[in-house]
Order: sequence, then C-alpha cells, then structure tokens
Amino acid sequence: VACNVACAWARMLGSQRRSYGLCMISALLSGVGGALFLPMPAQLSQRFLPERWALTTSLAIQANYTGWLLGSVLVPVLVQDADSMQRFLT
Repeated sequence: VACNVACAWARMLGSQRRSYGLCMISALLSGVGGALFLPMPAQLSQRFLPERWALTTSLAIQANYTGWLLGSVLVPVLVQDADSMQRFLT
C-alpha cells in the first residue's frame, strides 16, 4: 500500500513539475507495489478445495481487473483540472 501511495504522489508531483524522472520513479514504485499483490489470487485459491481452485483464482483475477477498470473510469470523471486533482489525492 505504501508503494502505491508513494507512486500516486510521485506521479502527481512529476506531472505538476513536468519531470520525466519523477514519472519514471512513480512507474517503478507501481511495479514494486504490484509485484507483491499479483501472486495473491493463486495463494488465495489454495485455501479452498482443489475443485474450487480454478473458480477462486478466476474470481480474484477478475476482481483485480475490475479495480483497474473502476480506477480508469472514475478518476477522469472525478478529476477535471489541477485543483480537483489535488482535492482527489488529499
């Protein structure tokens, strides 16, 4: 979670200051944060009976993609300009 929060702040500062380096750091932080969560669907499915592994893995992966979809749709709806972006992040 800390990597994702740091990623969002680095991306915001990078876009405000027009700093390519900060935007690259935010991409790195996003990758580090994501790498910790990507194996979780398979680990989650191991807690259920073997005949449910495919279902639980599929549901967990689809939940991840649903979160990405909501983030991609809701942020442009809620953020209109630089002021609303700062209100959104704080």
